[in-house]
Amino acid sequence: AIAPNQQSQTLSHRFCCLIMKCTDMKGQYPVEETCSELTFSFWYALQEEVTSIDDDEQRIILLELFRPYFERLI
Repeated sequence: AIAPNQQSQTLSHRFCCLIMKCTDMKGQYPVEETCSELTFSFWYALQEEVTSIDDDEQRIILLELFRPYFERLI
C-alpha cells in the first residue's frame, strides 16, 4: 500500500513536493516546458493508484494525504 506508516507518509510528502516543483516550472512550450509537462504522467498514475484501492478506509486516508497536491494541480 502507499504510505502505510508515518515514515512512508513523510517520504511521500517530500517526493510529491519535489515533483510539484518540477510541475510548477515555468517555460515556453515546447522548448522550455518539458520538465513541467513530464510530471503529469506521475500525477495521473498516483491518482489512478489511490482511487483504485478497494479498501474504502485506506482510500479515504490516502485521498486526504494527497488532496493538497491534487487541488494545487487544478
